[in-house]
Amino acid sequence: MSTYSQVLPLHLVQGIKPLPRSARLASTGRPMRIALLLSAIVVLSMLDLGLTLRCMQTTGMFEANPIVHQLARVAHPALAIGAFKLSTVAFSVGVLYALGHRWQAELASWFLVAVLCVLTIQWVQYLELRRLGQPLIMANDATWIQLG
Repeated sequence: MSTYSQVLPLHLVQGIKPLPRSARLASTGRPMRIALLLSAIVVLSMLDLGLTLRCMQTTGMFEANPIVHQLARVAHPALAIGAFKLSTVAFSVGVLYALGHRWQAELASWFLVAVLCVLTIQWVQYLELRRLGQPLIMANDATWIQLG
């Protein structure tokens, strides 16, 4: 591996310093990718929250998350579920933003976006079944939630 002084005359490389870490990171495009990925996580998560609350408040829906089941039993379930979802998304996005300079944070962000895209596809299928009037689940199933 050659150094600057082996390739260029010494008088040209004196005073050349390596780029600071932030400049090297910016040149990779990672900050922009992280910002876009985190924005997608927020948008897809809020879409999920909106559809969850809408379905729970109308016909009811299947919900596999046991935390949401407990929150559905409090005095103001929609507010509790919304606060839970907002706080978990804010925490996750905050951690990924703070670690955004690491490749692992970018990988985790891509993974979360992929998971949320799959969830969005499931929502589209679920809503299409509801539109067609197909029975989705037995209303007496323990995982069924309907907010009154």
